[in-house]
This record gives sequence, C-alpha cells and structure tokens, in this order.
Amino acid sequence: MAQVRFAALVGFVALTAVSPAFAGPAMWVVRTAHSEVFLFGSMGVKADTTWQSAKLWKAFNKSTELWVENPQERSNLNAESIKEWTVDASHSLASQLTPSDSARLETAVKRASIPFSALESSKPWFAYVQLEVILEQQARLDPGNLPEKVFAKKAAESGKPIHSEFESLEAQLRFSAALPRAAQIGLVGKALDDLEDGAAALDGRIAAWKAGQLAREISYVEHLRNAHPETFQSIGADRNALWVGRIKEMLSQPGAHFVCMGIDHLVGPDSVVAQLEGAGIRVKRR
Repeated sequence: MAQVRFAALVGFVALTAVSPAFAGPAMWVVRTAHSEVFLFGSMGVKADTTWQSAKLWKAFNKSTELWVENPQERSNLNAESIKEWTVDASHSLASQLTPSDSARLETAVKRASIPFSALESSKPWFAYVQLEVILEQQARLDPGNLPEKVFAKKAAESGKPIHSEFESLEAQLRFSAALPRAAQIGLVGKALDDLEDGAAALDGRIAAWKAGQLAREISYVEHLRNAHPETFQSIGADRNALWVGRIKEMLSQPGAHFVCMGIDHLVGPDSVVAQLEGAGIRVKRR
C-alpha cells in the first residue's frame, strides 16, 4: 500500500514539477494570519549553476531573519578538540564495516588515489564526510555557490540575523560523534552508494533540482530510508522533527522568516513538509 501511495506521489510530482509556476529550485511557504515561513531546499552546485531567481530574492528580502543548517561563525576549536570527535584509535574503520562495504571502500579510495590509511582511523561519520568530499571534487561542485553560503553572505551584508540548526561547530561535531554506531556505518554506506553512482548521477540530481523537479530527489531519499534505515532516522526524520518545532516557533512570531536547508529534508517520507502537514499545518509549494 505504501509503495502504491509513493508511486502515485512521484507521478503527481513529475507532472506538476514541469509547470512554469514551479520553475527553479523548490520553495514552500507556511502562513498564519500574522506570520509566514519560506522553506527553500538547497543543494551543492557547480560554479556555473544558475539557481537564483527573483521569486527567491523577493521571499528572502521580505524576511526579517535567515535560518540555515550550519553554524556561520569561525571555529576556535584546536586540533586536539576536533580529534576527539573525528578519530577512533580503538577501532579501525574496516573492522566496523561488512566485508562487502569494506571492499567497496577500498575500491573507492583507490579510484580517488587516496591511501586507505587516511580513513582507517576515522570515526565512521567523519569517513562519510571525507568520502562525500571526494564526490564533490569529482563533480566539481563550488562551495562558494552553495545557496546557504550565498544567502548567509547577503544576510550578513544587510544586517539580517542568521540562526543555525547547530549553534556552533562544537555542537555539530558532538551531534555527529554521538550518532548511533549503526547510523554512522550507514552513512559510510550512503557515501559509497553515492560514489558508485558517480558524478554523472549527481549532475542529473542537480539538473532536476534546478528545474524544480522533485521526483528524482524523492527517489534518492526513499533509497536512503530503505537501504540505511538507522541513518535515515537519525539524520533525516529525527532532525526534521526538530525543524518542525522551530518552524512552529517562527509561526508564533509576526513577520516573515526564510529557512534554507538541504532539499532532502523537504521531500520524501518524514520530511519537514510531510511532518508539518501531518501536524495539520498547510504547506504550499511556491
């Protein structure tokens, strides 16, 4: 039954996503009588990816504050502090993976011309970060064109307050290091899946995102839920529930609020949009 509902949803999205009204990356809005929250789904992009639009900037400029995922201030943590959350000297990474994933990991680092030892003492969540960086480099993504950074820069220039899901790098590191081991191992599996799909697949996802077509990204999130359920729960559904709480708080305050978060938090099962609607809050695609 769930598969039938999902197939119907994908079909509906595929039809509506090509509508001129939905041209450009997806944005949603939640409104009350005195407040509105704009939800924009971000994605890593190339330097020449054109994703900005008058519609986006109108919503951003109307808003009195910006919310993003990552802390914006510079970190004053030293190397030893960071090492505490990123390195596991007691357990090798390979020993925590299945034989299949261990072999996939060895293949991935060989292709990237990276010595296996560079990852061997990493905690699984940090190995995931390093593997995703490899894919981003292969796909030639440009951090400077990342929507979150573009909006944060504009907010800082205009004096607009910036709030983040994690109030500091330390909080972000603590969260990642405290993820259940199964969720961290699943992150490595997710990164290996992404690397096997390759830069061409990521290019296709970016193109669909840029066009406002959601079916491909919904399928990506659905795969994560099915292949790595612990990871999906920890970094997806649970964090999305916390975002719903923040958005409810924003709605209690007069004015407009702009939220920029990864597109995968806004589509698919247990997304922020789905959980808001499940709570009886109407969310409208813009």
